[in-house]
Amino acid sequence: MLRKSIAGLLFLSLITFGSIASAQDAPGPAGAGPAPMAPQFRGFVEASLGVNMCSGDTCDNDLGSLDPGLGINLAAFWLITPQIAAGVTFGYHMLTPNVDGLDDTSFGTTQFGLEGRFFLPTSPNIKVYGLLGLGMGTGEFDFNGYTLEEDLTYVRLGGGVDFMVGPNLAIGGMLYYQVNSWDSEDGEDDDFDFIYIGAKLSVYF
Repeated sequence: MLRKSIAGLLFLSLITFGSIASAQDAPGPAGAGPAPMAPQFRGFVEASLGVNMCSGDTCDNDLGSLDPGLGINLAAFWLITPQIAAGVTFGYHMLTPNVDGLDDTSFGTTQFGLEGRFFLPTSPNIKVYGLLGLGMGTGEFDFNGYTLEEDLTYVRLGGGVDFMVGPNLAIGGMLYYQVNSWDSEDGEDDDFDFIYIGAKLSVYF
């Protein structure tokens, strides 16, 4: 139920952003001249820094909790068309373990994946998009000098918005929900996903 609600909110947010941006790009009075043409780019690279949050039954139980931590994403995309981009992503995402009886603990995941983006038709200076990503990675839980590793595969769904602040430079934000499938060493069926919200910088080329 939580995953469906978050996906619905993301979809409504994208539609709202698209409507606002389209209204800003509406044609002016007669004689005002044609709207400026958007520059044609071949692709872009981006870096994102944000907050990673835990979602699921394992996030808060009798043993403790997994509190929010930092997340970093790096990506490179190729624009197949002005509205469709495909690329590769790399991320390092942390959560903050708060486990009863353990003082020196940490949890982080290294992730690699493929991602597609669909840009809504908006003004040349505003880029609103939805995203779908697939990937895999490794999670490490360190506690009292010991390390427990778990492999993961994921599907992420979300969106974002970019504001062009230069000829090829954009700033913006992104939000996505990541459904994780964990392969635990101890055979337990872990159940927790990620919610990521962050600010980003993009360079188009």
